[in-house]
Amino acid sequence: MFQNKKNKGDHNIAEEVVETVLIRLTEEKMIAGFLRSRHSDHWDAEGLDFLIFLESGVAIPLQVKTEIRQYPHEKQYEKHIKKHPLVKFLVSIPIRFYSSEPERVYAKARSLIEELISKAKPA
Repeated sequence: MFQNKKNKGDHNIAEEVVETVLIRLTEEKMIAGFLRSRHSDHWDAEGLDFLIFLESGVAIPLQVKTEIRQYPHEKQYEKHIKKHPLVKFLVSIPIRFYSSEPERVYAKARSLIEELISKAKPA
């Protein structure tokens, strides 16, 4: 199922960055809240890492990937959508900068998530 706290056995830095950003967005009232799937559970296997809830009641299913230079976001998205067609939102987090510039990584993640939220908001 889902959890709101980090899974201590899961050391996926990209997912931890996204969780931190989602906590901040919840505190700032930009989203109503979120749930996080547990590592290797049914929802994770279905391509769902987070479920983000907007104040409107809309829920956004989100898959998080680690950005890899040789494997651009578009290719990751193509592969993901073929395997998990119901989870249409994917963010690729550039963790290669995490050890030297963590705030840069958080800022990029926040920007990607805010863009995703704006696309998902009802008109």
